[in-house]
Amino acid sequence: MPSIELDWADEEDPRSWRQVAQDHNVLAGVVTARGPNNWPVVSFTGDEQSLRDVVAEYLNSDDPSEIDEFMQLTLIEVRKVTEHQLRKLIRETIMNIDRHKRR
Repeated sequence: MPSIELDWADEEDPRSWRQVAQDHNVLAGVVTARGPNNWPVVSFTGDEQSLRDVVAEYLNSDDPSEIDEFMQLTLIEVRKVTEHQLRKLIRETIMNIDRHKRR
């Protein structure tokens, strides 16, 4: 299953990546709490179209060529996720959903 990592820079709601993951039916988890730009680096895992939808929302764009260009220019790595990594992402996602529901 492919995965991408994005610097999640949302000043209004730094945890908005959770809702994006839920909206697009992908698993997500923080890889690094403070990435290169001081924002969390979030890994999204799902089918390729769902990941493209996440990137479209990340860019706030429906333009397929802009999405393709972004993915190429930023060298978003699409990789195979091991079964262990997938289980870890599932656990983290469930924990995040539970925390979100308790609020």
